[in-house]
Amino acid sequence: MSVIFTTGKKASEIVGSTSSPLPKARRAHARLGKNMSMGYEPSENVIVWNVDLGSDHFNLAYCTDTHTFWHNDEQIQLNKTSKEDLQEYAFTIMNHKGVLFILTNINQNIPTYKLCIDGNEIPCLRNE
Repeated sequence: MSVIFTTGKKASEIVGSTSSPLPKARRAHARLGKNMSMGYEPSENVIVWNVDLGSDHFNLAYCTDTHTFWHNDEQIQLNKTSKEDLQEYAFTIMNHKGVLFILTNINQNIPTYKLCIDGNEIPCLRNE
């Protein structure tokens, strides 16, 4: 029988120190840091807009799979209005009124997304 004396270490630390250290997984939001302008990255199922209105900065993302709209990591409630080939989502962020238009044309496979805030059309970021 052998006895190991330690000075306040837990058993997991003792075992962990003998094996090779594994790389730590980074959190998804850890790379954002203080710069929220790059908070969302466009992809196949995420449409992204970065908007500066005066002193207000908006980082917006719309997930096409779940039909959810996000503003700086907070989900925004949308008021939906549908027509034949047009869906209109109205919302308000910090006293700014916005509308997201989704146009689905029968001849097109991919819908067209258009965002307007305070009546100004905002271009979306493209997936490079």
